[in-house]
Amino acid sequence: MRGRLVLHVYAEPQVAELPDHLLYHLLLTSEAVERLRPLAWEIPSHGNTTTPDAYLLFPWGEALLEVDTGHYSPEAVRLKLRLFREPLYWATLSPERLTWVSRLAQGLHNDLRPLLLTPPE
Repeated sequence: MRGRLVLHVYAEPQVAELPDHLLYHLLLTSEAVERLRPLAWEIPSHGNTTTPDAYLLFPWGEALLEVDTGHYSPEAVRLKLRLFREPLYWATLSPERLTWVSRLAQGLHNDLRPLLLTPPE
């Protein structure tokens, strides 16, 4: 039998009590930030419908990030597209979801930037 790897995770106090689905969302947000490689970023500890998942700073200016795990209703997506007017990266694990959001964004958002994430292993 091979040796087992034991991993100890010491969560930051502000995320230690988050439920699994929010930790997963935070993991996907971190993955998107890593892929985009902004100069600076901020991930709010508790997002909501009117708060993006991350604020990003690039050499060309600021942008926002929204991570969609597939649970937002069409109304929630439309609201986010109307509120988040800066360049907006919309990240999800599903190509179909990106196509759907892009269709909803037509006429609502001028600078939607789709970002397909890969599932964490």
